[in-house]
Amino acid sequence: MSLALVNCKNDKNKKEEDGEITKEDTMLFLLLLAASQKPPCSTNVGSKVTIPASGTYSVCGSSSGSTEVVFANPSVQYNVVATEGRASYSFSGCSSTSRTLPVSFSQTVGSTSTVLVSSSGTSNLDFTPNASNTYKIEGSSAPSLTCGGVRVSPSVTEYRITFTVK
Repeated sequence: MSLALVNCKNDKNKKEEDGEITKEDTMLFLLLLAASQKPPCSTNVGSKVTIPASGTYSVCGSSSGSTEVVFANPSVQYNVVATEGRASYSFSGCSSTSRTLPVSFSQTVGSTSTVLVSSSGTSNLDFTPNASNTYKIEGSSAPSLTCGGVRVSPSVTEYRITFTVK
């Protein structure tokens, strides 16, 4: 993705002082922030998903499960990116810790399954689906941890698989 911005001002009419944040600066900041963010989740792991033949589509989750994946047009080439999730635990009187939430995208040909892309291995792949194969996404949930006998709830960042048409 490329982004070009031009900011022009008429210095003759400049009334704001140097260092003051203007409405234009705020809009520029918001535009840059939006451009730097991950694409929103299109759906969550747990139900069958159809990947469209254009644009970008993300499947996200934070719980264990698998999702069958179907491609709207199996002749389209995709860039597939796997991003692990993270569960962060913090509780008064205990040391903070975090755990990764792995995710993978695999294909099955006959009775043989192969992981094509995963957050713990190859995380980026150029890929063209085959209509006769089956595909699925599998993810993991945050483990249950305790501190002094009390269950600690994590702060969770979802894992994701993102498909972008090339």
